[in-house]
Amino acid sequence: MSDEQLPMTVEQPHGGLVLARLLEMAIRDDKVSLEKIREMIAIQRELELEQEEREFNAAFARLQAKLPILTRKHIIEVKGKVRSKYTAYEDIHAAIQPLLNDEGFTISYNAQIESESKVKVIVSIRRGKIERHAEVALPLDKSEYRNVVQNYGATLTYCKRYALTLALNLVTKDADDDAQSLSLITDEELMQLEDLMAACGIQRASPDEAKFMERLGVKSLADLQRGQPYKMARAALNYRLRLKQEKSE
Repeated sequence: MSDEQLPMTVEQPHGGLVLARLLEMAIRDDKVSLEKIREMIAIQRELELEQEEREFNAAFARLQAKLPILTRKHIIEVKGKVRSKYTAYEDIHAAIQPLLNDEGFTISYNAQIESESKVKVIVSIRRGKIERHAEVALPLDKSEYRNVVQNYGATLTYCKRYALTLALNLVTKDADDDAQSLSLITDEELMQLEDLMAACGIQRASPDEAKFMERLGVKSLADLQRGQPYKMARAALNYRLRLKQEKSE
């Protein structure tokens, strides 16, 4: 068998199986060049990586549709006055970890103290060989009620919480915000969905649009509620857009 007779693409699903067959081919036929085998292995690995990328995007879109709206039930109080409200990191972790597990995602952090007054945290979201990152760098949060070590600990925790919120596009609300979360989407959110629909090729007053509205359970996007219904619509459109882009590549 000559080099020209070798297939130029490898379609086996398992890289280990492909490699074993190529090595077997090389042992049987000394005319098969090592360079050609390396080329085929590289092609196989590239195909596998592209498949994992597609699976990552599909799983992330499903995850986005499942993520809950988190409640800011903790407060930061300074000298007897409430300065702000927040969702504690442990509450976020408890709410999203089962959903991450269901879709095969793992979360890890890399914390860096860049200077005496600045802290950075990088969060990595991984599924298989595909990894996405988000990072947050903040000045050291100093307080007269904490020592230096506690200041660094508090700042790192805040960075982790904020980075995770950014990476997963988490939505939070105050504990007494239930009525607002059930209101209709804003004009800005409506425009975002309309732009996504246009990018997906869903035309106004088309059967495709009617079918999509039926899936959402509304007559039009303007009837869509904020919170989970909006997030589900956005996740579905983002997933459809990714599929369209992959087909055009």
